[in-house]
Amino acid sequence: MPSDEHAAVLLLPELEGGRTVRPAEMRWLCRGTVRRRGDESLDDLDRALGLLGLAAPAEGRAALRYWGQTGARPDGWLALAEPVALEVRLNDLFVHGPASTRLGEEELSYLFAYLSENLAGRGGVSFEIEQDSLYIFAADPMATHQVTADRVGRLSLRSMSGERAAQDSVLTEIEMLLHAASINASREHDGQPAINSLWLSGGGCAPAVVQRNLPLLVADDALFRGFWLSAAAPVQPWPADAADFRPGAGFIAVAPPAAALGPLLAQLRRMQASGDLHSIDLLFRDGVHVEVRPAHRFRFWRKRAYLCGVSKSRH
Repeated sequence: MPSDEHAAVLLLPELEGGRTVRPAEMRWLCRGTVRRRGDESLDDLDRALGLLGLAAPAEGRAALRYWGQTGARPDGWLALAEPVALEVRLNDLFVHGPASTRLGEEELSYLFAYLSENLAGRGGVSFEIEQDSLYIFAADPMATHQVTADRVGRLSLRSMSGERAAQDSVLTEIEMLLHAASINASREHDGQPAINSLWLSGGGCAPAVVQRNLPLLVADDALFRGFWLSAAAPVQPWPADAADFRPGAGFIAVAPPAAALGPLLAQLRRMQASGDLHSIDLLFRDGVHVEVRPAHRFRFWRKRAYLCGVSKSRH
């Protein structure tokens, strides 16, 4: 991200070839510098902090997420515990995460109560539920994955063996309990996959608060909010209407996945035209990165096909 105080970085819903974007905003985007992200392993926080010249924390992401959801710094070690359906096919393990299992609020509440009751006081393990997230707290650190379940898909069983060995004492008991959970009979009757494990990720403790000179964050995203709170940096919620998106100069924003892309891009184009913003970096969730600078308005030869071609390319 440029050092210009009138710079902004936004993480936006998928561009999808600009199908929901008006021609004026498409021309504005096409005249920018368009590329695809290089490292598919980077998540949104990695990409945004990279533009600030900062590294995202390698451990404790679940603690930051919890912090962002509750507004309170958690004590002790914790990890995100996503209910998943694990499926073995030959030498591969398929991880069906929240996007596939579509666990409802009542089902998640049931699992929280069920596991809490049956594991109470065992090995310092406890559970908490915050919004749509289940967390596991433990007296002793456990091996956890670096990424959440929906970013995994398929894994080699051989690559999983070492991680499972470190987790087995806790996970084996959890999986035995889940096998007997009454919720799975109704799920299978409805044609949904049975929940047979928890995918533990982002394990660690919350960092101490260390003040950093970060730009304003406009977001409801829990992980981003937690990182900003750990830096004692300013945070605002995402507005209900794109017309109310006027954070001023110098900010990072994370749009909800369901945010209307067209009105938001129109608002950003107006903010740049008025001089409120100079440098804008747009990080779309389908991997497209568009840099829009004031001088780019002279690139009148750029057409819609240019942007669409880059957005479809995987190279």
